[in-house]
Parts: sequence; structure tokens; C-alpha cells
Amino acid sequence: MIGVNITNTTLRRNKKTLLLKLTVLVVMLCLTSWSGILKNEYPKETRKKININAGWQYLENNTDQISEAKQSLLWKNIDLPHTWNQWDAVDQIPGYRRDASWYRKTLNIESKNKSRYILYFEGSNITSEVFVNGKKAGSHVGGYVGFQIDITDFVMKGKTNTLMIRVDNSYNPEIIPSQKADFIIYGGITRDLWLNIIPDVHVSDMFISTPVVSSEMAKVKVRVKLSDFKINSKDCKLIISIYDPQKNKLISSSDYYPVSTAESLEFDLPKNSQSQAMVPGPTQFIQNECNTIF
Repeated sequence: MIGVNITNTTLRRNKKTLLLKLTVLVVMLCLTSWSGILKNEYPKETRKKININAGWQYLENNTDQISEAKQSLLWKNIDLPHTWNQWDAVDQIPGYRRDASWYRKTLNIESKNKSRYILYFEGSNITSEVFVNGKKAGSHVGGYVGFQIDITDFVMKGKTNTLMIRVDNSYNPEIIPSQKADFIIYGGITRDLWLNIIPDVHVSDMFISTPVVSSEMAKVKVRVKLSDFKINSKDCKLIISIYDPQKNKLISSSDYYPVSTAESLEFDLPKNSQSQAMVPGPTQFIQNECNTIF
């Protein structure tokens, strides 16, 4: 179940500017599987977002051989975020280290059969390679945007797993921004690192718009994308509901979709123009702040 607070909406009408800080409240999406007699109902799992900044080891060695890095006795204990250019980038000696290094940490993975495990990097500069239990799980180029690596197929559930990450900020003319720029390209895992645990069947993306909004009513359009729909059921049932701040249901819509077409779905609330089930009196739900919860 996912709760989403929609961002603020500006309403302009009759040449008067009416700033309506509208939160179209909480859109609750329930994703369930359905078979004719519900024999294989999909277990409900919740999402978890775990910060894993603490308890890392760091090896300043540019080897690209993971076996050599494992055998080294020069690992140091550190926490993230981390850069190996903390001092040499600001000292009196020209230049700073542009090379590769390794990070290592053990992770205890729960033995849940229907969960996926995603590493989310807020930033790792510049190129990163991720290894889980000695096998390469993924890589990324670029140090200034977040990225994620799915490690589900590489972890041993119910056991301790070894996570190793090779990060390299070496000079590379093929990588932007320009390697000749007059700013420091700090090497390392320079921002927070998270372990996201999500249901195997989950909403991977969502776009919500409010095509019609007034002080009396509002329409809501929801487009969702489903991922990893691999369970044995005939149909996918998607339920979308809007609740007020007191958790009273205002409107709800649901439909069954064949598995083959369940990757990208679109909902209108209300479902058709003849329906009278509009969101009543949105102005009573004015709020100063809104957040998105995934």
C-alpha cells in the first residue's frame, strides 16, 4: 500500500489569482493479485528504506581484480558518505588523487521470498561497480545524480552477504562533466546509500494530475506502472482511493486487468464524465506543506 500526497496546485480564475495550496490528500494504491477463487492471493508486503551508511571498510587500492582486493590487509573502517580527496584536494601540494578505491560491507538479508532488494546511491563519483558475494550486480557512470542497482538475484536470503563497491574518479575524457574543469572531482561514495526492500510485485512509477480543480470539486487522473508481475494469477486488480486528512474515504475506483496488459495502467477519478463521484470541497483540505511517501 502506497500513500502519496499530491503537490500544491495553483488555481487562477476570473482574472483573479487564487493561490490554492491544495493537497489532493492521500491516494492509496492497493496492488493485489486475483484468481477466480483467490487460492493464490499475493502476500501483502510493505516497503522499507534502510540507511546503510555505517560500518563500512575502505581500501585505497586501484586494482580491478576483486580477488586481490579481498585479500588485502589494508582495509580501514569508515562510514559513508566518504571521499579519498578530503585533504589532498585542499592542501598546498598541486593536484589530487584521481584513481580507484574499494568499499566493503556485510549485509544480513531477510529470508522473504517475495521481496526485491535495491541499492539506491544518492551519489558515487565517478564510475561505480557493485559486487555482491563476489559477482558483479551492476554499474553506473556519473557522480552527480542518484542511481539504483537491483541486487535481488545476487543475495543469499537469510544469510550474511558481502557487498563490495569499486569507485573510480580517474581522468576519462569520455565522461562528463569535463575532466579539465576548474573544480574538484571528489572520488568516493560521496552521498548517502540506502537499501530499499520492496514487494516483488510493486508500483514502480506513478504520475498524478488534477485536470479539473475548483472550490467545489476536483478530478484526479492517475497513471501507474507495475513491475515484476510474474505471479500465477489470471488478473491484476488495481484499487485507487482518495482519503481526507482524517482517513475518511472520499472516492475509490478499481478494475481487473489481464496480466499481459498490467505493466502500465491509467485511472480517471471519476471513471467517466457521467459519474457524480467527484472529490468534494477541495478547499477544506488546504495545507501548507505536502510530502511524497514511497
